[in-house]
Amino acid sequence: MGTWPTGVTRDFYAGLAAAKGEGSFVLMDAFSPPGDILSILGEGHVDILKVNAYELCKLSNTGGDDLFEGEVSEDDVSASCTAIFEQVPGLRFLALTDGPNPARVVSRGGETTMLTVPTGVKCVNPIGAGDTVAGVMCAALCSSVAAATALDHASVAASMELGIAAASAKCESEGEGGTFSIERMGSFLMR
Repeated sequence: MGTWPTGVTRDFYAGLAAAKGEGSFVLMDAFSPPGDILSILGEGHVDILKVNAYELCKLSNTGGDDLFEGEVSEDDVSASCTAIFEQVPGLRFLALTDGPNPARVVSRGGETTMLTVPTGVKCVNPIGAGDTVAGVMCAALCSSVAAATALDHASVAASMELGIAAASAKCESEGEGGTFSIERMGSFLMR
């Protein structure tokens, strides 16, 4: 789950987002504590929110108490995307994972790209997979791999595709960090 390390406060993350320079972007991979996350998002400095489908439902207040991770429907995701864009006027993109189900990038205005999660992943440990997606997305967007002149839907989707391949490779390793085989990542991109 996208939670903060012990001792880190809302002000730390809000300060990082507010320090965004001209021509840069902020990707936030966090959902808890929801009130603090919504407050930071409401300040208008975060461009991309990367969470999983369940976390988005909870963050947008569209998921009831009977909603559980892995049981989020298409209708739940659609309602949550609409709700979060209404609640957070400055947010430009959602990057949503959903375990082995297709991931998606949703832009303000509704443009959506569905991204297939690779099959054949021999999952040993999924802990850190979401962090791997976010880290590889940032690296790709900051490099010439997926970057466009300006942050746009196509570049966010291309970066997330790389992130999903990296996270799939990460799931095949024992460790909880973002360690993965570049070769294995590449094999997931070739499919």
